[in-house]
Amino acid sequence: MSATPENLVVLGFPKCGTTALMLELGARRGVEVLRSRTRKLEIQWPEIQSIEDTLFEPGVLDHKTVLVAHKCTSYIYDQAALTYLAQDENRKYLICLRDPVKSLRSWWKMHKDIATSGRNKAHFAWQDREFFAHCDIGQYYLKYAQSRLNYGFHISAALKIIPSENLYFMSQTHMAKDISAAVDGMLTTMFEPDVYRPILRQTDHVGFGDNTDLTVPGWIEAEIRANHDPLISELGRLGKIIGFG
Repeated sequence: MSATPENLVVLGFPKCGTTALMLELGARRGVEVLRSRTRKLEIQWPEIQSIEDTLFEPGVLDHKTVLVAHKCTSYIYDQAALTYLAQDENRKYLICLRDPVKSLRSWWKMHKDIATSGRNKAHFAWQDREFFAHCDIGQYYLKYAQSRLNYGFHISAALKIIPSENLYFMSQTHMAKDISAAVDGMLTTMFEPDVYRPILRQTDHVGFGDNTDLTVPGWIEAEIRANHDPLISELGRLGKIIGFG
């Protein structure tokens, strides 16, 4: 084990199991999961820069820490954040993927709730609550989600900045079956096997907005799948998705 801990960043995508992943990672010996100054799991850019500036000062990390991990699912959309992260040549990256039609339903429900409840008044959905509270899923898709759900486009853009050999993918479906086993496989694939051990069991995490049977219009689903299915087939063929199939 090196004196400097390994560094893992979860880049995306939103509503793809990243919170459950981080909670499970935080239950492992030797893993330090970073949080924002307000103790949130999502560390926004550029706050991560100031956090990492002090990370290796005496007393910040436990001496037994072998892996430092953090997440921000908007990094995948942010060239400045990716450029900063890529300065560390040894950093490894994970992108979580799920069926984007399910992501769309989950996003729409979550943002509508924020716009109507006011539970997060700093959130963009509250700031533009007139739209998000009343939009149907078609309007929501065109204004907010159409570009963000084009996973292949954003992955290709990210690979112009970060090295492909340091980038891995995880299926949200794989995590949902058994998050502990999925994280075991991820750590074995990306880092040294047999270093990390669960130290406690997490309760099951159910993402907000996942429990919805909302019907997505056919033209939206067809457009999403035309972008998504070839990407998944290619990543699967290359063996790039941990737990694929």
